[in-house]
Amino acid sequence: KYPEALQLIKRSLALLDCHHDPERYLENLKFKGDIYYELKDIPNCSQTFDSLLYHAVIANDPMNIAYAYNRIAICNLRNRQDSVAIYYNNKSDSITNTLNNVELKGHVHFVFGIEKFLNGQYDAAQIHFLKSKDFFEKVNNKLLVGYNYINLGACNNEIGQHQSALEFYQKALQLGLELEHSNQLMMTYYNIGSVYVSLGRMEEAKKNWNASYTLVLVANALYILFFFIIMLLWA
Repeated sequence: KYPEALQLIKRSLALLDCHHDPERYLENLKFKGDIYYELKDIPNCSQTFDSLLYHAVIANDPMNIAYAYNRIAICNLRNRQDSVAIYYNNKSDSITNTLNNVELKGHVHFVFGIEKFLNGQYDAAQIHFLKSKDFFEKVNNKLLVGYNYINLGACNNEIGQHQSALEFYQKALQLGLELEHSNQLMMTYYNIGSVYVSLGRMEEAKKNWNASYTLVLVANALYILFFFIIMLLWA
């Protein structure tokens, strides 16, 4: 329910700005940026994490500075500005190593893995995704463990290891179902369908693509309903 969450976070940020609560303000900026990323709204995502970096520097908060650098890096990767992304992720990595923060290490390796994947270095990408998965498992972040399984499946599919790809996708699917996370499930079903196409198993491919498409329709219907309600309230 990302649109609803964004509305609440924007209200919270306005109140926290008035009452000068830097710690909670930074936490809300993080949530806001992460939601924009899930919605694939990269311009707003990038702008939000630029703001997080600015406020984290003022607050002298190294953990949020490192997180902001990492998120700015992933936004640049989405825009295929790879050299800029690596520059910021290296800055995040440097601070993270000083802090020895397990979850931040997971984020850093996740970004390194994506950069390697986008540039066709699938073996190197797998190394980073496996490290990222292990770090997120230590802090019980099942959502990002699942995304790492999706990425590992994609790496294996690219090098023709279709059975290994399916095994990783099945692990992602189990976590997606457990968390009831529609975005992760959409991606997983779609990717499973792509593997079945590579294997020539078209019926199974269609079944998984239909499952992915159904989730897309449900998500879009909920977004439309939410904005319709908001418009009625404003009328």
